[in-house]
Amino acid sequence: MNIEEIYRKEIIIFGASKAGEKIYNFLSEMNLKVKYFTDNNPNKWNKMFCGQIIKAPELLYQINKEKDYIIIGSMYVGDISKQLDNMGLYGLYCEMNDFIYRYINDNINKIDPYNFITAKTDKKSEEKKYILSLPSGLVLGGIEIWSINIYELLEKQVKKPKLLSLSNNNGAKLILLQNKKYNILELLDNKVGYFERLYYIIDNIKKHLPAIVIPNASDDIFLACYILKYYHSEKIKVVSVVHSDIEFSYIQNTRYEEIIDKFICVSDDISEKLKRRLKHRERDIFTQITPVRLEQYTRTYSKEKEPIKLGYVGRLEKSDKRADRLIDLIKVLETRDIHYQMNIVGEGNYYYLIKEYVEMEGLEKKVHLLGGIPNTLIYDFWRQQDIFINVSDLEGTSISMLEGLYNGAIPILTDVSGVRKFVTHGENGFIVNTGDIESMVDYIEYLEQNRDALKNFGQNIHEKVSEICNPDKFIEEFIRICEFD
Repeated sequence: MNIEEIYRKEIIIFGASKAGEKIYNFLSEMNLKVKYFTDNNPNKWNKMFCGQIIKAPELLYQINKEKDYIIIGSMYVGDISKQLDNMGLYGLYCEMNDFIYRYINDNINKIDPYNFITAKTDKKSEEKKYILSLPSGLVLGGIEIWSINIYELLEKQVKKPKLLSLSNNNGAKLILLQNKKYNILELLDNKVGYFERLYYIIDNIKKHLPAIVIPNASDDIFLACYILKYYHSEKIKVVSVVHSDIEFSYIQNTRYEEIIDKFICVSDDISEKLKRRLKHRERDIFTQITPVRLEQYTRTYSKEKEPIKLGYVGRLEKSDKRADRLIDLIKVLETRDIHYQMNIVGEGNYYYLIKEYVEMEGLEKKVHLLGGIPNTLIYDFWRQQDIFINVSDLEGTSISMLEGLYNGAIPILTDVSGVRKFVTHGENGFIVNTGDIESMVDYIEYLEQNRDALKNFGQNIHEKVSEICNPDKFIEEFIRICEFD
């Protein structure tokens, strides 16, 4: 369905969330009518959101196929698309960012009423700056830690990196930045209207042209770059770093591939999948495994009479990270005769749910919730853990995994993207199917009963990560890819 036809429809937004609010604001500015929201979470049904009622998805069976149209306002595009197809609604929906992109594409000549985008830049310098996006602001997330690490490596190469924060979420600012000086472009949350915010992002990037922009999966940055490339193509390059092996990532990079100069994938799995989708761009798709900070390696492991120490670092969220399975893991551990201590670093919605369970079961001496810790102390944390735990459904190549394994924590983890590049099952760690908590506990129990194996496993995995994740080699190749002619 073309965009003009959609304008004449009554819109139903699938997703009563932050993304749903974003597309609602966009539609409101376009004077398009939103009929109601729908969401798969039954706790939201019959409540109000953005002044609209939230209804159960089953009501979509009753929509008027001539008058109604669904826009997906959620990052779970693949799952919701399958759900709608199974309901017989194929062709009656689109994803929100695709809708916005199509609108901008159709109206590219009309979106600069004051000619501030088209105005020439004042910069005389031809040296390109690196602009790395922080989509969620200064939070303890993989993209944010990756960006700060790359920023520091670029500085050592006498480049001019900048961090562009898209949120004033400063909860982890001190933990992440540790009072170091970073060039951070102004936070943008004070802009309320969709186009006001978009113009503000464009202006912030335009001020620093010529530039190499790394959007880091932000549709707002991709869209701003799309517009800037239309008017200033010679002054901006876009390098898309594909961090995650989720359907949303592939859809996003396919949508914007015409303005993306190079793709950098954080795992071989992601790279191969992207090449299959963009066969004509294969020569522009690279794999670069995230580097780690190399230090002198010394560590010890827990002795037989001590609890075996299990470490987890990551966002405590159910989506993708599956932090709910940490509770399942604790439950199974408690059914076995295993002397363990679990140390959990991270923040998120599941922090308090895990905390509540631990307190209810009286497990405070066994399970420690540490919240966020400074990134400068993460190596010290991992050298005190015997085992690295990951229960995720989806990853790119997890930065916390690389840091844990480099510091000799033996991996017991789910079979997600990037894992088999480093872990050989039974030689330097153990891999389980996603959701297989029982097998995970089997391997924990094995190591708890065979402490002598810890040192060999740990040394093997440390050497593997050291070999692959050299920061000097990484940044040399990264610059070569980004600064192509």
